[in-house]
Amino acid sequence: MINQSPNYLRRRVFDLFMRGMTIVATLLALVPLFLIIGYVFIRGGSGLIYFPDEYARYEIGVEKLVTMLSDRQDPQYDRDLFTQARNDQSSLETNLSTTRRYQERTKAIPGELKDLRASLNDVSERIENRGATPEREAEQAQLASQIATLENEQATIKAELPQLASERTTLISDIDELARSARGVSLDDLGSVGLRHYFPFFTESAKPAPVMATSIQQISITQVGGVFHGIVGTFLIVGASLLIALPIGILAGVFLSEYPSTQLSTFIRFSTDVLSAAPSIIVGVTAYVLVVQRTKEFSGLAGSVALSVLMVPVITRTTEEMLKLVPTTVREAAFGLGSPKWWLTLTVVIPAAMSGIVTGALLAFARAAGETAPLLLTILGKNQVTWNLLEPMAALPLITYKYTENPSPIQNDLAWTSALVLTMLVLLVNIMARWVTRKRTR
Repeated sequence: MINQSPNYLRRRVFDLFMRGMTIVATLLALVPLFLIIGYVFIRGGSGLIYFPDEYARYEIGVEKLVTMLSDRQDPQYDRDLFTQARNDQSSLETNLSTTRRYQERTKAIPGELKDLRASLNDVSERIENRGATPEREAEQAQLASQIATLENEQATIKAELPQLASERTTLISDIDELARSARGVSLDDLGSVGLRHYFPFFTESAKPAPVMATSIQQISITQVGGVFHGIVGTFLIVGASLLIALPIGILAGVFLSEYPSTQLSTFIRFSTDVLSAAPSIIVGVTAYVLVVQRTKEFSGLAGSVALSVLMVPVITRTTEEMLKLVPTTVREAAFGLGSPKWWLTLTVVIPAAMSGIVTGALLAFARAAGETAPLLLTILGKNQVTWNLLEPMAALPLITYKYTENPSPIQNDLAWTSALVLTMLVLLVNIMARWVTRKRTR
């Protein structure tokens, strides 16, 4: 019988240890990714959907009425009717804003009172068991004062809510009568809540959020803003940059693949590697100096030029590697049929590697879609939807940055929601790239 080597057990233990360390290191590398994605989903998910309350149809109806009455080209235009409708709309907005705030406080006050009373009981027990001290008596008096303030606020809200309801009923009746007399329609007919009102984030542009509001549900349905302008701007800017970068990147990749050993190829390959590692803020500063300062205007086109510089290295290197994977036998067969090199490359090599080139384009799109630094210095930003690349534009990364530093809680929520949409966009593009690659390998 042959005995096992005395070092076998030691090597086995060491092998298991290294495998375990590899698994642990892999899990530790994934932790930040899941933490970031999870936090973005939790914070950003609350702003995706807006749930209209029972007053939403009145707000929509009066806004449509004011819009109808404000048309000076309408033969039925009446300035007095428009002024009256605008005043009623302002009064209704104030009433509903106060009502919503009171309703939120009505839900929150019982919990606050419960916590304060529990704290007061704890302080009272300490005074009873350990004796009174100036600090404990001051804390007891402060808690009692806070409880009294909350109870007074609760009583005030309870008394004012019926008054607000009565005032609101009168306003709605007046607005309905005005709508019937001015345009022959009722307020209920004007105030229909559609599907787009549940997803204002994707259908509305930026709107100023009320200062007093702390959550999106406290805002009037006509005041809920979104980032539709940023979604449009992102696709226009990144799409234009892709149109600029694709020809340059593909042609450069073809040159590097077909003539890999020349000095020029070595220089281009080295420059591409350096450019792919260049900080995006440097690219933004360069685009600002070369495009914005010379044209003396911020524009979406300047942002596209900056992003195209970041796209070119990704497309170039991906195209080169994909063309290298085309079998030599395919090239030799085309040569044997008498095809010149340029025709062989155009009609045989590039089509054979097309799925890989598309993958590189998608990865370049995902890389550029999440860049913020170049856009800060080139597109400026805008709160309305614009389709003109020669004007300042909005983009999701820029909106996320600006809304994050805004003191308004509503704008902060929109920042997290736009971050979520941007994350989903990049994730979707990467999944598409994986799918294209997988389809190619089958």
